[in-house]
Amino acid sequence: MFTAVAQKSLTGAKSYFDEHLAQNDYYTAGEIRPGQWIGAGAERLGLKHAVTREQFHALCENRNPETGERLTQRQLKEDKRRVFFDFTCSPPKSVSVLAVTLDDQRLVGVHEESARIAFRELETFASTRVRKPGNQGDRTTGNLVAAAFTHTSSRALDPQLHN
Repeated sequence: MFTAVAQKSLTGAKSYFDEHLAQNDYYTAGEIRPGQWIGAGAERLGLKHAVTREQFHALCENRNPETGERLTQRQLKEDKRRVFFDFTCSPPKSVSVLAVTLDDQRLVGVHEESARIAFRELETFASTRVRKPGNQGDRTTGNLVAAAFTHTSSRALDPQLHN
C-alpha cells in the first residue's frame, strides 16, 4: 500500500529527516537507518549511495547538493511551496509481523525490492507544471529524486515494515 503526504514546511521537513527518516522510528529509537538515493532525478544530480543530512537539507532548500545552485525557478513563500512528498510503501500487517518479530531478512529484502519496483512505476507518472503564456499544462518528466529508508515499527510501537 502507498500513502502520500505533502510536506510544506521547510523547518518541519528538516526536523522530519533528523527525527524520523534517519532513525528507525519509535520501537528502536536511536538505531540509525541510512537511506539510499533512488530515482532518475537522483542519478542526474549525481546522488549515489547513502543519503546524508546535508544533501537532504539542500534539496529541501531547493538547492543542488553538489553545486548549491537553485534547482527550480519558483521559490514560493514558507509553508506555500511543497518541500517534498512523503510516500510510504507498506506490506500487509502479517508480513510486517513475521519479518520483524522473526527478524526474517528474506521478507525485509523482498519488501524492499517490491518498494523499489513500485517506486519505479510511480516515477513514470512524475510530471511538472508548465506555466507560460499560451502553454498552460503539465509535462511528464518520468524522473524523481527520492530517498528510500526502511523502518520496522509504527508510532504505536508495533511491527510495521515500511519504506
